[in-house]
Amino acid sequence: MINSELLLKAEKLVHGGFALCRHDNNVILVPRLLPGEVARVKISKKRAGIFHGKILEIVERSEKRIEPTCKHYEHCGGCSLQHIDYQTQLKEKSSIFTETIEKIGHLKIDSIYDALHPSPLQWGYRNKMEFSFGKDKTNRVALCLHERERYDSLVHVNDCKIAMPEIVKLGEKLVVHVNEAVSFVHDTVNFVERLRCATFRGSFHSRELLLGIGVEVHETDSVHVHDFFYSLFERLKSDAADFVSGWVSLSSSFSFAGSGGVRHVFGSSHIVERFGGVLVRVNPLSFIQVNTMCAEKLYDCAREFLGLTGCERVLDLYSGVGVIGFYLAPFCREVVCVELVEAAVEEGRANAVVNGAQNVRFVAGDVRVELRRIIESDKRYDCVVLDPPRAGVSKRVIERVKLLAPERILYISCNPATMARDLFLFMPNYRLARLTAFDMFPQTYHIEGMALLERTNA
Repeated sequence: MINSELLLKAEKLVHGGFALCRHDNNVILVPRLLPGEVARVKISKKRAGIFHGKILEIVERSEKRIEPTCKHYEHCGGCSLQHIDYQTQLKEKSSIFTETIEKIGHLKIDSIYDALHPSPLQWGYRNKMEFSFGKDKTNRVALCLHERERYDSLVHVNDCKIAMPEIVKLGEKLVVHVNEAVSFVHDTVNFVERLRCATFRGSFHSRELLLGIGVEVHETDSVHVHDFFYSLFERLKSDAADFVSGWVSLSSSFSFAGSGGVRHVFGSSHIVERFGGVLVRVNPLSFIQVNTMCAEKLYDCAREFLGLTGCERVLDLYSGVGVIGFYLAPFCREVVCVELVEAAVEEGRANAVVNGAQNVRFVAGDVRVELRRIIESDKRYDCVVLDPPRAGVSKRVIERVKLLAPERILYISCNPATMARDLFLFMPNYRLARLTAFDMFPQTYHIEGMALLERTNA
């Protein structure tokens, strides 16, 4: 069946932004196709028992199809839904979310599910962007993103429609200064040829920008890193007044958080973002939601779901720098934030001072271990907040949360599949009382879900 050409009709959209088609009892996933559309498709591969195809020609077009806004959309892997009008994006993503929760979680949600909350911004919403360094067609240094459905190939991107416009402008200026830097590289080290990645952070509150650059250097060369990048950042600052913080990561990886260590080189050590009334210090490694305005809607909803009266003790697990905890703090007695990453805990404690949150306390440690200690100490919490990584929560953590027996559990996740799996594991000790989702990532297939669990007598 590989390389064969078929006439297929799309049934629906599924996770990944693919259209699901069928042929002779085979499932075929096709990107960039809308439900109801008919297309000639070439079968390109088979993965995990499922065929994948590429559109050769759209025979019957949907009225919901629109022209993509971004000129890089056809090849860039960053967005997957730009060819669909926004209201249809919301409808399709809501269907994917609810179907995932019902099928994997074995849950009935008709009476408790709120509609998918739209993002206040459909474009220019991302406060963080991560690029790889590559080359453009003229062999000059350029910022790149991964090619669609390929992680071994890069696409030169000189614009990104979902990034803060200020980040895009700073990226343009960075490329100019990096290419000029070829003429003033250090005598023994050509840092420009060793650039790996660039992480941009922006604040919708202050409109300030932070930049972190990953570079591969040998230990013997690292002594020259500060001088080279300080000079580069200084030149960039002269051309971009909103650039206030420069960092370097010594790594062979194409991820800024590499193994070689992260160094603050230029300007302020952080920028400050605001979520509602909460101020948050942000450095290159800080985890905060990438869509500031939609995150505010999520945090407001979280507070409303929990129905705090001012007397509750709240345990915030996988807390990061503590944004949710600070949001809840004025409405409860105490918040204890548990986070594994020491740097995030340090930032969280600094954020507590900035926000005057005297009833918020941070604990550095593994959630599983800290839960055991809490249970052994016989401490009680009225509410538990779970905001785990994409992989979700381990069975042991779930069992220990059930032993802790809080009245309410708030579960937040960017992965509906692991969220559904974990919600099911809380049954029958808890019942699913409320469920909603947020379009935290417009133009992509990603969805942010939130659920409220209430303790039963089981």
